[in-house]
Formats: sequence, C-alpha cells, structure tokens
Amino acid sequence: MWLVAALEKASNHMRSILCLHESVVTGACDGYARIAGKPAASLLHLGPGLGNGLCNLHNARRAGSPILVLVGDMSTWHKSADPPLNQDMESLASTVSGQIITVQSPDAVSAAVRQAVAAMQVRPTAAPAVSAPADPAAARSAATNGVRPLDMGAQAAAAVTSCPGSRVVTLMVPHDVSWTDAPDQNKQPDQSPPAAVDVGANAPNGNSRGPGLFTQHVRLADSPAACHFLKDCAAALRGAPQGKAALILGGAALLSQGGELQRAGRIASALGAKLLCEPLPGRIDRGAGMPQVTRIPYFPQEAAIELRKYEVVLLLDVRRPVAGFGYRDGPSQLLSQHDDMIWELDASWCVAEALELLEREVPGAAAVKPGVNCREIFAAGNIPALPTGLLTAASLCQTVAALQPADTIIVDESLTSGGTYWDVAKGCPRFTQLCLTGGAIGSGPPMATGAAVAAPTQQVINIQADGSAMYSLQSLWTQAREQLKVLTIICANNAYAILKVEAMRQRTGSNALTSLSGPEIDWVSLARGLGVPAGRADTADELAELIHQGLQQQGPFLIHAALTRG
Repeated sequence: MWLVAALEKASNHMRSILCLHESVVTGACDGYARIAGKPAASLLHLGPGLGNGLCNLHNARRAGSPILVLVGDMSTWHKSADPPLNQDMESLASTVSGQIITVQSPDAVSAAVRQAVAAMQVRPTAAPAVSAPADPAAARSAATNGVRPLDMGAQAAAAVTSCPGSRVVTLMVPHDVSWTDAPDQNKQPDQSPPAAVDVGANAPNGNSRGPGLFTQHVRLADSPAACHFLKDCAAALRGAPQGKAALILGGAALLSQGGELQRAGRIASALGAKLLCEPLPGRIDRGAGMPQVTRIPYFPQEAAIELRKYEVVLLLDVRRPVAGFGYRDGPSQLLSQHDDMIWELDASWCVAEALELLEREVPGAAAVKPGVNCREIFAAGNIPALPTGLLTAASLCQTVAALQPADTIIVDESLTSGGTYWDVAKGCPRFTQLCLTGGAIGSGPPMATGAAVAAPTQQVINIQADGSAMYSLQSLWTQAREQLKVLTIICANNAYAILKVEAMRQRTGSNALTSLSGPEIDWVSLARGLGVPAGRADTADELAELIHQGLQQQGPFLIHAALTRG
C-alpha cells in the first residue's frame, strides 16, 4: 500500500492505470511497449500476483518488450515466518526476467530503479552476436570491435541475471523497505541519466527510439570486420538463383519508422528474394506502399516445406525458426540448409545501420521504387469490397480490412478466425499489427489496452477469439474507465477451434472439452456490465454497421460477431 500511495503522490509525473487482474496489467505493459518503443512499469502483489501476470510477461519476453515489473515482497524480518502469501518469487521471476533485482535497503530504491531501467534498454545475448559461414572469429569481433563496456559502478541492489535475451526486469521491494524513510529523503533527486549498459554495436531491437540511454556506440561502418561480414553476406545472396534467397525478418527489421523494413524490401526486390517473418510477429508495419512479408506457416510440416525452397537465408533480428510444438515424426528445427547458407544478424547488431550497409552491396537496391520496379514486393493500394450476407470468419476479416482507418493498430488474437486477414488487408492504408508472439493466449484485450494508452489518437481494433478473450475479460473495465479508443470484435464461434484443429491433425478425435456452446457466452451483456457499449452482428452487413458505430466512439466499443458455423 505504501507503493500505491506513492504512485498517487507522483501523479503529476507518472500516469497510473488501474487494472482488475495481473494478466491485464502485464499484457497492457506489453502492448504499450510494442507501440511506444519504451518501457512501461507494472505493480504486482507478492508471488501470487506475479504468478497471475506471468502469461503475458512470457509474451512480452518473446516480443522483446521492455517492462519493469515492480513486486512487493514480505517484510525482511517476517519472511522467515513463512506467512500465507509467501512464495519463492525469484524462481517465478526467473522464467521471464532478464534481470531480477532485490532492493536491500530504503536508500537503495532510487538507484535500483535506475539500474533496472538501464538493464531494460539492452537485450543480452547468450550466444555469439554474429553467426555466419565466412569467419566466425572475425564475425564475432564485428559486434565488439572498438566497443568498451561501461562500468555500472557499485550495484544499488542484489541483481541476478536470469533469462538471457529478455528485456523484462523484475524489481522486488520488501514491505518494510517501502515504508522506511531513506537517510537522504530530503535530498534533491539525481537528475543525471542512468548508467549506460553496452552490448556491442547495438541499441535494443536494432534501433534507438527509446529513452536514449546508449553511449559509446561504434558505427558498423567504422568496423572493418563488420563491413567484411556484410560484403560476404551480400555476395552469398547475389549468388543464389532467382527466387532461391530469403530474408527472414523480426524485431526492428519489421518496423518502418527508421526505414528498416523499407530497406529490406528494396534489397529483396533487387535480388528477387522472398521476405518472410515468424507466424506471429510481435509488431509489423503493413499496408499500401510497404513491403509485403509472408508469414512462415504455423504448423511445422508446412513451414519446413516452405523454407526448403530457399538455398540462402538471411535472418535479421530474429532467431532461427523452430516448431511451436514437437509433433510425432515432425521436425524441431525448420531450416534444413547447411550452416554455410545461413547468415544471421541478431540483436547485437544495429539492424538499421546493417541494412543500410547491406543495401549498398546489392546493385540496384537503392533505385527500387514501390509500384514501379519493385517486383510486386511492395503492396499496391487495394481496399477490399464490403461483403454481404453470411457472417463467416473470412467475411469478418474482409469487413474489418474494408473499414479500418489509416494508422489503425490491429491487435490480432483471432487465432483460427483471422487466418485470411493477413492477405486481405495487405493493400489497406498503412497500419500496424501486433500478434500473439509467445503463444500464451489471453493477450489480445490487455495488449489493446496498452496500445491505446501509447497511441491515444489512433484507432485500436482488437480482432479477438472468444475463448481466449475470457482469460482477460477484465481489460474492458479498464478501457471504459480510461475511455480508450479500442474496438473489440469477438470472433464468436463458440469453440476452442484451435484445439479442434490440433485434434484433427494429431488424430486424437473430437472432444466436448473444446466446445463453448453450453451455455453460449453473451458478449454484449458482459461488455455492458463492464461499462463498454456493445452490439451483436449476425450478418456481414450488421457487422459493417456496428464497425461504423464503433469507430465513431470516443471510448471503447465491443461487437459480438456471431460467426456462421461450418
């Protein structure tokens, strides 16, 4: 309660938003970070509260989202008594946190927070920063040549490095620390920037659109080893037969703000290469005039067949693709090419600068113009026609694409119902799409909440599966309280359809435990009970009318889209 009271006192400097479940808190932080490009902070209560929030912290970790998880712990002198809510919080936090910091005294709180903020700005790598066939030793030096790590000085609190690669940082504050006055409580706070942490030649996600904590950055162009690596990479791509090279994009390479995605598109156009991404990317900027990126198929058998088409593969700010699950007789690793044909630029590189240098090594890339000589890599403007009649999953996707305004943020947790949206929306006015990156369902409504906080002037549309929406329904209350511009479209097929698909593929038979039809969920009543106006659509025409109504709202709106079974 001392931390809650402190947040209220700091209301002029920090916006505090109340959520009714920890998974909503952590999912909203994830959505905020993906859109704003900077950290959000969550306040959770003890181990059970942290446990409730882990599912969406898992998704945030997979998406590379920076989040400060502030967790209150038992008083230092009371913990040994093992009170009812006592739990091994460090073990829980270790599953998602890049660093876990325990504040040990009141005077260490401020420095500990600064240490946590600095830690969120980097993505530590457990593996070498560069992987390529040319010269592994020289390649590794490309990320560190001339870079001197910065000294953090004496640590403010006990810190444990736990989950490599995660930008989630957990800060644990014992109860008695929160109520005890620090010795220097009347001293003016230090206004100097936090100590910087350097991980080679890169800012997080390959861009520097965060709070700007990075110093001593060495340009790749000044590193002979990095330049040599990129020249060799370009030569390998140029040497592949037409249509036999692929660029697999992730992280910063899927963003347009710094021009990374556009550069990747020009390179692919000049090479006649394919642009690919993970089935569920954390964030991708899409629409007319943007490169068209093909998702690697979700199921591993189909994914492996697609990836076998290519002789040379370049991975940009993304790990090597693996199967989501281990199926009987199915593959684990999805790339079958020899290591000599796989080139990787991971999070230790500045992706924007690497793409700029790579573009110079690909003849004709800089001269590629969307709609002129781009080999149809860049999407042409094409808004689909409004469908009429039956409301199916496909007509739902087409209706959303036909009506979404420019600069919409699409939060996609549609699962089986949204399969056609990716293709039908490719020519829409530019928009941003967020996906269920970690696979832990229940992320859509919270992520839409955080995205709307990060971009209050943009329309957020959450295309949401009905089963997973029940995991975090409380998000609607926060959207109503904060009057967030979120349009939620519930794809009501009254089933855990993804489980039915899995059962069919694995031939385990159908199961009554995948049905949500007894009783059917009344989403209009649920939404209204939480303060969100809502309506039900049984046809594609009614859906279009309700989307028009929802887009005119200054706050949230929900549509129960009753999909035709079949």
